[in-house]
Amino acid sequence: MKDHAALSILAALAAAFVAAPAIASEPAAQYRIGISAEVPVLCRVSVDAALVPDSAGRVSLGTMKEFCNNPHGYQVVMEYAPMAGDAALIVDGRTIPLGKSGRVIIAKSPGAAVTERKVELQLPQEGVAPALAFRIEPL
Repeated sequence: MKDHAALSILAALAAAFVAAPAIASEPAAQYRIGISAEVPVLCRVSVDAALVPDSAGRVSLGTMKEFCNNPHGYQVVMEYAPMAGDAALIVDGRTIPLGKSGRVIIAKSPGAAVTERKVELQLPQEGVAPALAFRIEPL
């Protein structure tokens, strides 16, 4: 009986050692977690100058700051009271004439962006301080 018990124990130990590598070689359980969200489109534009000086010549409006997370891009529009003469907006050294339409596209981006631009206003005569409104439009 002792031999039978010893053989049973030996067989159980052998089975455990043979089974252990098989259990260890199996991959651990894997879990996949998915997260999704919708981010709203947010676009902002601001210009440093709160007031436009009414002196003739070139005056700085400071920095125009643009932020838009629209992946399809955006455009920045300036609306103004229609002006006579050679008034112009200068954006990063590029001159944009201000005609009688009262609206001009001053910047475009093909995708989301955060940008700063130097903005100046060229007025043909003194005493004409136009009201300017900057707006950003997602495309």
